[in-house]
Amino acid sequence: MGRTLLSSLKMGVMGLWGAVAAAEEVVRLDDLNGLVLALDAMTWLVKSRLRTLFYRLTNLIRAGVVPLVVLDGKVSEWKLPLMGKRRWAAMLHQKCNISLARKKAMYKAPTGRRNDRVLIELLQSMGVPFMQSNGEAEKLCVWLEQQKLVDGIITEDSDVLLYGAQTVYRKLSTAPGSSGLRYRSENVREKCGLTHHSLIGLGVLVGCDLLPSGAAGIGLKKALKLVHDAALGEERGLRELLHQHVGQHQRKEVNVALTEFLSSPVVTDFVQTELQPPDTPMFMTLGTKCWHLSKEKSLSLIAPLLIRWYLDIGDIPGTDITYLSCYEPHDKVFGSTTSSDELPMYLKISWSVRWQDLEVRVKTVEATKVFQQAYTVKPRQ
Repeated sequence: MGRTLLSSLKMGVMGLWGAVAAAEEVVRLDDLNGLVLALDAMTWLVKSRLRTLFYRLTNLIRAGVVPLVVLDGKVSEWKLPLMGKRRWAAMLHQKCNISLARKKAMYKAPTGRRNDRVLIELLQSMGVPFMQSNGEAEKLCVWLEQQKLVDGIITEDSDVLLYGAQTVYRKLSTAPGSSGLRYRSENVREKCGLTHHSLIGLGVLVGCDLLPSGAAGIGLKKALKLVHDAALGEERGLRELLHQHVGQHQRKEVNVALTEFLSSPVVTDFVQTELQPPDTPMFMTLGTKCWHLSKEKSLSLIAPLLIRWYLDIGDIPGTDITYLSCYEPHDKVFGSTTSSDELPMYLKISWSVRWQDLEVRVKTVEATKVFQQAYTVKPRQ
């Protein structure tokens, strides 16, 4: 894939993650156990398919994270060309065959994703809470964090910093034992000298989703100097700085961007932040209809979620889960660290999962402390 196509898939302010690199922290997936995190759905869908999203959500849940998936709503007229270009690049990345007529339709109505309905069905079948934003998903994610309904935000879109995010996770691998990057607003302020208003100024000057062209002749280095010198702490100073450096023809767009980044979203939905039991019949239908899977394969895919619910909460009506055997995994990720009671921290478990007349046998890796909630594990001799 060419560099131009790759850049089309990037979201937010070009170069902003590099500008706040001094504030980034490496965090282990295991350390997120017990957190509720808002997930900007587009950030995981723009380069992948729904099946990949299923695996990543499954791994998050099995790591003890509750993902609250936030879907984009209506796209503003200012962002329509950018979204069309991004969707076109994403589908080329996925090697989809797209007709010229469909490409033109993307630019006119880029929110008309044919798999939106399937995505919602997938989330419902997994028991994953979700919300539909009236506008930008990252704006709703930030509002959820400000209301203390979530503990942070998972996204690759740096615009989330312009909306005022407090804790952001990106490059988060969901493979067991993996890690990601965390950005906290206090670290961005202290280590990078960038306040919320400074970040907005930087984004508008360099170019963001709402004002892709930015200010003529101003790159990241010059924009950083301008916002640092201005010591922005209020909206008035921010507006004056931007009006000094953008063209007269861009002022309307600047005002739209400032209103977008500094206002609160309209929220009418009830906010659900708890997982629900997986809906096995719904997932079985989805697996057959959308992924052309056999019933046995569909049950094998949903089995790890059913097992995690069984260990955390208890029995699932209509599903029988039986523990067969367990042993300590030899993988370096799991076998190298032990807990103080001389038990391995992780166990590989063999299970039988029965639903209706189907039975599959699967193996999962479970944290010993989670497995002990339902079964007794003897210490190593």
